[in-house]
Amino acid sequence: MLGSRPKGHLAACLLALVAILGAVVAVSGDAEPAAAYPGAPWFQPNRTYDQNFPDPAIIEVGGTYYAYATTTGGASLPVMSSTDLVNWTARGDALGTGPSWSPVGPGGWNLWAPTVVELPGGGFMAAFASPTGSGNRRCIATAHASSPLGPFVASGTAPFVCEPDPNGALDPFLVVDDGVPWLIWKNEGVPVGHPTLAPRRTGFWARALADDGRAWRPGSTTHQLLETTEWLRPWQGTVIENPALVEFEGRWLLLYSANDWDSDRYAMGYAVCSSPAGPCSEPGVGPLAASDARRLGPGAPAPIVGPTGHLHVGYQGWNPPYTSYPAYPQCLAGGTECTSHGQRFLFVDRACVVDTSVTLFVDDGRGFCDVAPGAFFEPAVDWLATEGITLGLTATAFGSAHAVDRAQMAVFLWRLMGEPQPSAPAAFVDVPAGAYYADAVAWLVAEGVTAGVTPDRFDPSGAVTRAQMAVFLWRLAGRNAGPPPAGFVDVPAGAWFAPATGWLVDRGVTGGTTPVTYSPGDLVTRAQMGAFLCRLSNTADYADLGAPTPAC
Repeated sequence: MLGSRPKGHLAACLLALVAILGAVVAVSGDAEPAAAYPGAPWFQPNRTYDQNFPDPAIIEVGGTYYAYATTTGGASLPVMSSTDLVNWTARGDALGTGPSWSPVGPGGWNLWAPTVVELPGGGFMAAFASPTGSGNRRCIATAHASSPLGPFVASGTAPFVCEPDPNGALDPFLVVDDGVPWLIWKNEGVPVGHPTLAPRRTGFWARALADDGRAWRPGSTTHQLLETTEWLRPWQGTVIENPALVEFEGRWLLLYSANDWDSDRYAMGYAVCSSPAGPCSEPGVGPLAASDARRLGPGAPAPIVGPTGHLHVGYQGWNPPYTSYPAYPQCLAGGTECTSHGQRFLFVDRACVVDTSVTLFVDDGRGFCDVAPGAFFEPAVDWLATEGITLGLTATAFGSAHAVDRAQMAVFLWRLMGEPQPSAPAAFVDVPAGAYYADAVAWLVAEGVTAGVTPDRFDPSGAVTRAQMAVFLWRLAGRNAGPPPAGFVDVPAGAWFAPATGWLVDRGVTGGTTPVTYSPGDLVTRAQMGAFLCRLSNTADYADLGAPTPAC
């Protein structure tokens, strides 16, 4: 029954290398921002940049990526550009005029944790925290420009957001959802024992903005997204900060950093939200990224979709062994100490998102982010993608650990056979005519590979067991005879799946879960299914008329 393999096509996943800042890239033709302040030793326009870049934010405009940082290197709003998220070039200071209510230092305005967004109606909006002149208290200002390079001109005569907490509000983030801009920010918290204010935990807040970003959206309200949970997540300490919200493949991800920024305890976490207004929940208790040999104290996440459609996360990390500045604040103002000692480099790693799970890794060129190099199923998955047998659960994730359901199983087998057209639709009440698996199920029924779970139900969402998988493949191959399964204590000679199991073992498609067990009731993962199909295509039962399949 098995015939020729369908003609292959390359999967649309290209390499997007992840690295610390590197070689010079061509500067786009847009106008340069204002020059860096005179005497700034290492943040000058059109120079390759590989120095201090704290609290990064990244946006994409017309195929060019722009990164902004807390005041550093003599620039109040430093900006640099890249076309690949790997190589970055300093573009100067994107700030034109800072907030009128914030004091101006000798080098200009001191801005913290900026964020920039392109407004749906045109133009660009920035938000940042700025000192009020009262101790360590900071509040949030907004600014606007016609270009991502600025010059950004601050709006209003008073802070846009200023929490009652002793240290105010910090770490704004801007995002657009369905044409509506949103501002997210952090309150600093009120410690226990404060003489006048009630204790208040550090948390994140969100509110919708007017179309031009210059006022709150009429009728909008403030929503709390998250607060510290250090009793459950000790790695947070008592601080969460740097919220960053991104929509990716149908889910909203809220990334953040926590703990002490000037230590190796600084780390990043994430939550999954229903919308920019929440609610948000944290699927795990551990950090998304913590200190390792490559960088110390990773934090201030800046999510961005890269050139190949994969999610990347920019963030700051101390260069080991340093976890602080040697001469703060002189370093931020442009002192030469930063060029050779403590500095927070920009890192950009790739993110893998599967359901509600997020992981970060150095991009090594894999197509699917959850198929690790050297995994037993890697050659099989590469072959499946190349042949068009699967495109993954999403464009970026294969879903390796997911159990295969009966709908997916049908499509796998149907595409393996070259997508033959069925003679008639299947008469199952749970297989709609327009379902992606309808033709596959109908063809499998016509070929006698399946009859459904009942005469009128296929059960497309039902998980496939190893026993069922064996029978599917055996029937697809023409019910060819094989020796009875030998040595498996959980495969009785008279079991309905015994002939299929014996054939699979004889053909080398599986060797069981141990030398003496086949585990017929275990569910089949997509990774295992990929390996089974690849091995099947290498058997004598499969009349391979195409290119040879890989060793799998």
